[in-house]
Amino acid sequence: SPLFQSDGGQNLCSLALSCSQLRKDPLPSLSLLSNLTLLHFTRAYNGEQLAFLTGWFPKLKILFLRDLPNLNELEIQQGAMAGLERLSLVNLNSMAEVPLGIEFLVSLQYLVFHEITSDFLTLLRQCSAIRGKQWHHALRL
Repeated sequence: SPLFQSDGGQNLCSLALSCSQLRKDPLPSLSLLSNLTLLHFTRAYNGEQLAFLTGWFPKLKILFLRDLPNLNELEIQQGAMAGLERLSLVNLNSMAEVPLGIEFLVSLQYLVFHEITSDFLTLLRQCSAIRGKQWHHALRL
C-alpha cells in the first residue's frame, strides 16, 4: 500500500490496526514509518512471532498489543523503540515467556500485562528483566 512507501508515511504519527488478521509479520513494513509515536494492534495479527529490530520505531512512545491469540514470542532487540514509555500487553493467550529484550526499554515508565494467567504472573514475578520497572497486571477472569 502507498502508505508504506518510503516517503508516504513520514508524517504518520499514530497507527491502529484492528481485526486485520494479518498472517505475515507487519513490522518490517511498518518500521519504515519512522515518525510513529503510537502503535496499536488489536486482533491484527495471526502469527506466532513479532520482533522489533534495532533502530526500528525510534520515536514510538506507546505500544499496545491486544488479542493476538497465537503470539508466543515477542522479541525486542537492543536499540529498538529506544524512546518507548508505555507498553501494554493484553490478552495474549499464547505468551509463555516474558518478552525477550524487555530490559532494553530503558525509557519505559509504564508496563501493563492484562488478562494473564497465574502461571504467567509467576514468570513475571521471577523475571529480573522487569525488576525495578513499574508494572501492573490483571489476571484473566
